[in-house]
Amino acid sequence: VCGALGSSKTLQYTVVGDAVNLASRLCSLAKPGEVIIGENTWGACARYFHTETMDPVAVKGKAKPVQVYKALSTRAPERTVTIAGKLLE
Repeated sequence: VCGALGSSKTLQYTVVGDAVNLASRLCSLAKPGEVIIGENTWGACARYFHTETMDPVAVKGKAKPVQVYKALSTRAPERTVTIAGKLLE
């Protein structure tokens, strides 16, 4: 959920929710220069990044340990060519 939260005296635009809490906890686990992502983010962008599977971590607010991944580098963009209406990879 995102939006302006607060009172008429102190209004802030912010985001709240489970995904934001998890992102904050994973960010605090990361070392300088390191990017750690959770399983949902990994599923959405794994084809764009080389990743390393890390050991699951226990985080506050989750009953089970969370699977995490370290983003290492970007993958080369996929090249596709269309010839006479046919997609070639």
